[in-house]
Amino acid sequence: MTFQGSIVSHFAKLHLDSVVDDLNDEILDPWADLQAEAGVSETSPLSPFVEKELLRDNDLSLDAGLFIKETGFQYRHPKLTKDEVEDVIESYRRMNWWP
Repeated sequence: MTFQGSIVSHFAKLHLDSVVDDLNDEILDPWADLQAEAGVSETSPLSPFVEKELLRDNDLSLDAGLFIKETGFQYRHPKLTKDEVEDVIESYRRMNWWP
């Protein structure tokens, strides 16, 4: 984790309620509008809503290099491409989960 990352993480933890409330306020209405415009009316497992309780008492950033070194973790897709992201979004559209 970089020094800047740890500062941002520490600040967010100190003001977690406010940060999460602001984030949810900024995202939920536009997300609902996008779904309505696209005719997505079914409940979907995709939601931009952030639960404060899931963030409280947890690290908000991770040193990926140390994690990889300690666990031997390997990415299936070391570099995420635009095509891969579009494939996932298209599969969500087919399931009527994505506007």
